[in-house]
Amino acid sequence: MGGDEKIWFVHTDAGNQGPYSLGALKMMLDEGQFTVEHHVWREGMENWKKIGNVPELAALLPSSPVSAGAVVSSASPAFVAGAGEELILKKQFFKLFGAAFRFYDTDGNLVLYGKQKAFKLKEDIRVFADEDQKREVFNIQAQQVIDFSAAYDVIDSTTNEKVGGYRRKGMKSMLRDEWEILDASGNPIGKIQEDSMGLALIRRFMTNLIPQGYTFTINNQEAATLKQSFNPFVYHAKLTIRPGFDSRLIKAGAVLLLTIEGRQR
Repeated sequence: MGGDEKIWFVHTDAGNQGPYSLGALKMMLDEGQFTVEHHVWREGMENWKKIGNVPELAALLPSSPVSAGAVVSSASPAFVAGAGEELILKKQFFKLFGAAFRFYDTDGNLVLYGKQKAFKLKEDIRVFADEDQKREVFNIQAQQVIDFSAAYDVIDSTTNEKVGGYRRKGMKSMLRDEWEILDASGNPIGKIQEDSMGLALIRRFMTNLIPQGYTFTINNQEAATLKQSFNPFVYHAKLTIRPGFDSRLIKAGAVLLLTIEGRQR
């Protein structure tokens, strides 16, 4: 369909607006009338989707300064600075030789796949775009052999660049999970923290059936949230990444919560 055709509708608080052409949408995005959070629809789409989740519209988004921890490689099209994401995370609880985890988009398409290797003295977590494990997206490397307060580097597998890292706050995490988020030079730029001290204590000393929640903060801004849903057989959670942050770093943090924190219990 041509870029001048008026086929796009935008849902706002005032109701559905449009139809607009791609050129008109780009102008309104540049002027800030619409954002990545607005939902759009055109003929042929089954459901309304956020602008940032529609590839042909995401390409129209104006470039904007990205916060620290948001250096994005153009070689990795899955990582678009400025576009927020919502992902569903699933991991099997009971698996003898390492638990597999999967990230899905809101349409149910597989986005990331990985498997925690059992009996590893030094963590080396490889994350792929497919279950055949042919397209490695990023990897997470422990800086030392298993440690109560271990630090991890996050490496973009396409460019082999270090995009940041994480350091587990060992003593603090005994009562309430907490991680430092690090930039590519190893400097602290934020943290991941479990939802509340009260709920954290109940999970540790009374019952672990209460779903967990985490907040990612970078440069004093909320970068993402991870909200677990109750399911006794499969870990199920929603990861919401705010616009303007490097999704590689956020997704790697979610992987560490799935793999490392679960093992500490």
